[in-house]
This record gives sequence, structure tokens and C-alpha cells, in this order.
Amino acid sequence: IWAMQHPDRGVIEPEEMEPATRLHRAEALCLMGDVRQTKGDLEGAIESFREALALGLELTESNPGDVSIGESLAKCRARIGGVRRARGEMDEALREFREQKAILITLVELDPDAGEWRFQLAQYCYSIADVLAVQGDTAGALESNAEYRRLMEELTRALDAAESDKGV
Repeated sequence: IWAMQHPDRGVIEPEEMEPATRLHRAEALCLMGDVRQTKGDLEGAIESFREALALGLELTESNPGDVSIGESLAKCRARIGGVRRARGEMDEALREFREQKAILITLVELDPDAGEWRFQLAQYCYSIADVLAVQGDTAGALESNAEYRRLMEELTRALDAAESDKGV
């Protein structure tokens, strides 16, 4: 377990930290996982991503509906899924991508106009289709790919409408 050094209080355990500090810690762990993955340390990357995910899940319990936490959780799930996919662990990758998709669906429901989350949702429908295709589930891959295309078309229409509203 990790802790932080605080100049006037000594060591602060995670549960004593403010939620924003804990969220920053989770984001830092995600970045550390990215570095480890880049260096080829896939096991270390998974460890960092899982620690960030655990911290995010704890934060979700006390702050349900916090969009920043949801975004952090989605990011962790995506990164774990990507490492699992790179290692050929397709069942685990698929599980992580589906978990991430569920988080992104919630984020889109909380803010239907958030194009970034809609785009990420579409991307991970595509990632799910990729894994399903590798696993030989052609019907599932086609279904997920159709969802990807539908989401991208919706996003394109929304962006076109926003541009025409601006007079562009």
C-alpha cells in the first residue's frame, strides 16, 4: 500500500487524503503504467493500472456520479484492456473493454452533449469488435462494429449541426 509524506503530519494513508488528492494519485498511477508499458514492463503496467483502478473504485463509493472519477476509471479499464490485448489475453481484454464501455455509457448519459465521451465509446466498441473477431465471434464483432459506425455517424451529425449553428 502506498502513502504520501506530508511535511507537518508525517505519512498520510490514502484513506486520509482528500478525494481530489486521491484522484490525482490515481491519474499519476495511470501515467506510471503508461511509462512502464512503453518500456515493455507489461506486468508493472498492469500493476500500476490496477492500483489506479482500485483507488478510483474506492472514490466512486463515496462520490457516485463524479464525472472525473468515472473518466479516470474508464481510462484505467482501457489501459488494462490494451495491455491484455497486447499479451494475447483476449478474454481479459474483452472484459476490461466491456467494463470501460459501461462506464462510458454512464458518462454519456450524465452529459449527452459530451462529444469526447461519445467518441471514446465508439472507439471501444471498435476495440471490442477487434477482440471478438480475433476470438472468432464474427457475429459479435459485426454487431459491435455496427454500433461503432452508428455512434460515429451520430457524432458526425452532432458536429455538423454545431458547426452550422455557428454559421461555419
